[in-house]
Amino acid sequence: MGVTLVPEHGAKAAKTEEPFPRSQKVDDCCQICWSPVSQEHPEREENYDDMPQCDACQRTYHWNCLTDLNACSHTARQDAENSEDWHCPACTDLTQAEKDTRIFYVEE
Repeated sequence: MGVTLVPEHGAKAAKTEEPFPRSQKVDDCCQICWSPVSQEHPEREENYDDMPQCDACQRTYHWNCLTDLNACSHTARQDAENSEDWHCPACTDLTQAEKDTRIFYVEE
């Protein structure tokens, strides 16, 4: 989405593309610090094992950012790494139906 500046109203977001399901968006930036780079392995260009992607909303986070905010514990990380799916703090308490809906959430 681009940004158009309108002097009398300040910055306004201008829609530059059609809405699409969140599950189709590629977004490898941490949703907390907005860095696309691994904190634990900055030399790697891909396969960031310290950046899980939520299976419901498809957003990506650094484990360190989550633990720094007390949104996740080291034990939770170990459990997630041993599990087939992981849900971010915003999606953890959702019902399965709500998680399924988030996968197909349309961004505008």
